[in-house]
Amino acid sequence: MLTQRIVRPFEPGGILIALIVSVVALCAAQPVLGQFTHNSVRITAPDPTGYIILHSFETFREPVGGNFAWSPGGRLGVEIGPNGGAFAGRHILTAPQPEGTDHEHFTSVLDVIIDDDGALGLNPPIAHSGGNAWEQHENTNALADAPSPASLDFLVTEPWHVIPPRTIEGEWQIPVDQASNLTALEWVTVRERYTVLRDTVRVELIITNNTNRGGAAGRSLAIGVRLFFDTTFGGTVADAQPIFSSDPSPAFSDEVGFDDDPATSAPDVPDAWMAFELGRPSDTTGLSLKGTLKGGEVDTPGGASGAAGPPDRVGIGPASRMNSPFDDTPFAPLAIPFIGQDWGVEVFWEVPNVADLPQGRSRRYVTYIGLGNATSDFAPPYVLALESPLELIVVRGDDPSTPGTIEEFFYTSDISTGQPTGISRVAGFANNTGIVTMPNVNLTLSVPPDSGIVFTDAAGNELPGMTRAIAVGDVLANSEGRASLHIRVQPGTRPGVYPIRLVGPNGKMVERLLTVPALPSLSPDILNPLAPITMISIPYQFQNADAENVLQSLAPLGSALASVARWDPAVSQYRFFPDPFTTTLLPGRAFWLINRALTQINLPDEPDRSDVPVATSFMLNLQRGWNQIGTPFTGPTFWSTTEFLVDGEVKSFQEALGARIILPTLYSYNEDTRQYEFTDNVAQMRLDPFRGYWVHVFRDVVALIHPPSPAVGRSVPARAGAGRGSIPQKGTGDWEVELRAAVGDLSRTGRILGVRGGAADGYGLEDVMSPPPPRSPQGHLDIAFVHDDWDVASGRYLRDLRSPARAAHVWDVMVESDRANETIVIAWPNLAEVPKDVQLTLRDIDTGAVRLMRTAGSYSFSPGQAGAQRHLQVVAGPAPGGDLRIDAITYVPGRGSQGSLEFRVSAAAVVDVAVLNVTGRRVRTVVVGKAMGVGRNAVVWDGRSDSGTAAPDGIYIAKITARTADRAQCTATHVFSRLSR
Repeated sequence: MLTQRIVRPFEPGGILIALIVSVVALCAAQPVLGQFTHNSVRITAPDPTGYIILHSFETFREPVGGNFAWSPGGRLGVEIGPNGGAFAGRHILTAPQPEGTDHEHFTSVLDVIIDDDGALGLNPPIAHSGGNAWEQHENTNALADAPSPASLDFLVTEPWHVIPPRTIEGEWQIPVDQASNLTALEWVTVRERYTVLRDTVRVELIITNNTNRGGAAGRSLAIGVRLFFDTTFGGTVADAQPIFSSDPSPAFSDEVGFDDDPATSAPDVPDAWMAFELGRPSDTTGLSLKGTLKGGEVDTPGGASGAAGPPDRVGIGPASRMNSPFDDTPFAPLAIPFIGQDWGVEVFWEVPNVADLPQGRSRRYVTYIGLGNATSDFAPPYVLALESPLELIVVRGDDPSTPGTIEEFFYTSDISTGQPTGISRVAGFANNTGIVTMPNVNLTLSVPPDSGIVFTDAAGNELPGMTRAIAVGDVLANSEGRASLHIRVQPGTRPGVYPIRLVGPNGKMVERLLTVPALPSLSPDILNPLAPITMISIPYQFQNADAENVLQSLAPLGSALASVARWDPAVSQYRFFPDPFTTTLLPGRAFWLINRALTQINLPDEPDRSDVPVATSFMLNLQRGWNQIGTPFTGPTFWSTTEFLVDGEVKSFQEALGARIILPTLYSYNEDTRQYEFTDNVAQMRLDPFRGYWVHVFRDVVALIHPPSPAVGRSVPARAGAGRGSIPQKGTGDWEVELRAAVGDLSRTGRILGVRGGAADGYGLEDVMSPPPPRSPQGHLDIAFVHDDWDVASGRYLRDLRSPARAAHVWDVMVESDRANETIVIAWPNLAEVPKDVQLTLRDIDTGAVRLMRTAGSYSFSPGQAGAQRHLQVVAGPAPGGDLRIDAITYVPGRGSQGSLEFRVSAAAVVDVAVLNVTGRRVRTVVVGKAMGVGRNAVVWDGRSDSGTAAPDGIYIAKITARTADRAQCTATHVFSRLSR
């Protein structure tokens, strides 16, 4: 499970006012004011059947020694139960009473009910408590019309009313000048609105600053909001099931905090969260509870002056600890397991650091709470919703949906039935929330091409195409159109995570990620039939883990056709079978598999083979340096959620990066290109079953790899830059250049140099180290940036970025190959990002050759013997300014008929030198395209013509042409006399 994150209330300073499901903080030092009771909302979900009730219980202020004090209490309850059944577990919560206080409170709950036909109505109040003068105010409608006692600290300015068929709303005020509502001059006005959107309620607050002090200029207020959802599954089922989020992260069943503050190490607030009554999304008979935190209308002002946007913080944990938003005491460890306990969700919009809501301005706060497992986009004028599996389960046996084929294993998405099948339902919905008909609606479902996922009909017959457009027709206002298909995931599909997408009118798109686990065999489809060498990891544990037992379907290991190799970080070299380092295959470890016969590998059967338990995190020892790893589980896991045990302390992935314990990069091997691949997006670093990966650690650590957890869907596109951690991202003015190397049929690409804002001139997280190269039967070629000056981070790099603060940079480049006497070509295909005032020069340190990279697109050389290395440098510096000039030309006689032409250039340039006779005809081309630096230069004329004959003594003309990287050009001539010695 995730490391506990403490979600604290608002920072000190300001006044906190509990508003129904919110907390408002004001910048003035005012006493704490009161609360009032609000409505409940009940939804009948379209699918699966069930309902959700939102209700709150709020407490008024109490006098203590003449001052007003807060009595903790109040919550928005979220409860789910079967449709039409008596609701079990409804409760009324009243706040704890401080001793010796005269406490006054009441509770009133209103139900908004939506029946199976979509009708909405307002029920009478169902409960109240108190024993005080306010018992008569049993609902907010009556409260609005009743005389307001002097002690009442809010004023309902309009009755709660229903706007058929989807909305209930009302408005009320709280004074901020310490007066009662009868004499107050300054108010905060709150409009509450609850709108039913298919299977979800949009919770909406519009808060207005009405401070004007009887017509005088008002003041700005710092306002923050807290929403608290107390969630309860219906019946006798405990509500604290594991919670899944839209971001790659393990499901969590202990308190957790999400924070969008980049200064903290807490994970970002996800787009959405979801919980399932029976614990997993594959158990489809139970109900589902969900919340949407980003997307929909959270960034839309609506009727307000501005939008609050997504919440700053979200906390999920024991509901009993969330009653008071003022409690700044860190959560103590739970004395009992979290599963089976009452949990709640806190959604925070932080108190701003400055007073940012001027008088007369308003701000809109929006979040969503609902049930069902659909992924939805709620933006008007319609809800686009997608229902599809989130994870598949491996079943041993024959798939009943393929009567013409006999399988040993197949995938299913539902294990709740007695006869699981290999097809899964996928459905899209367009729920019209507008007031006009949506004409000619089309819904398009798609799965990735060449993924092994196919569309079928309800009988399991395969349908052509990876994209299926379904005409829904006209969708009337307040009605819903749907499109339904089935999918099958074929055996042999590579394990991983695959997107299923739904596109609706106006370009809306939602996406679900389908988790496909491993089957206990490695077919050529998974191994890649074109790759005799691949890096794999086997996600099972074996009673007999000897490599010859696990890989018994191959030819004898150690032969020319089959072998195993592993990198030993203790000595920084490969070891090959039958070295003892390679003879035991354990989960979590990766190795190079040489399988030149491309044989399908059938792993040992049960009970020798078994799954690694998913009840706890897997502990994997990593040694300092490079380690070959893989997921120990049969389902994909996300490397970015891994935690690290260091000196008895558990550190998150981000904390380990900051402490320079691990490199931020995860590398895989592409068998098609025979190169390593990596991504900058930390959140997308995923470990897929059977695939091997490189990781680098700067010290011995224990990695805690969390069990697989499917991510709930989101609207598309996802937030830019999500989950990228602390790696500086490319910005305006940054530039990069790619270097490529090729020899024969081997190539290496993606070696990046450049500058980036926020990058370090020494080692930084933006620099990408190069793993040890594979020793492929096709031969060896490598190109890398080398550093022996970066302490523990010294080594070879695939990407080396520098700070733009410095005007000049030098990159050391190493090239090596085992191809003897073959020409190696170094190319830089695109310099478009490099500013015009930057000059790039490539130097061959071993030979002295120089190339101006803007005027030459490549550099070639022969390394000579196999295994030889060539050392190059790329220099970036200011481009020379001023006019290009060639002057001080002289001819210096040498031995025999030879002589040198010497001259000076005012800028680094590519130079052509030719010798002409007195009639202007070319006698000899001395050099073409030779890179020369600023200052004095010389070239040798051997005294011969282009045909190879000796040129006679006499008068000649030297013609010198220079061209700079910015395309400036000039030509100079010089007449000289040549006399042989």
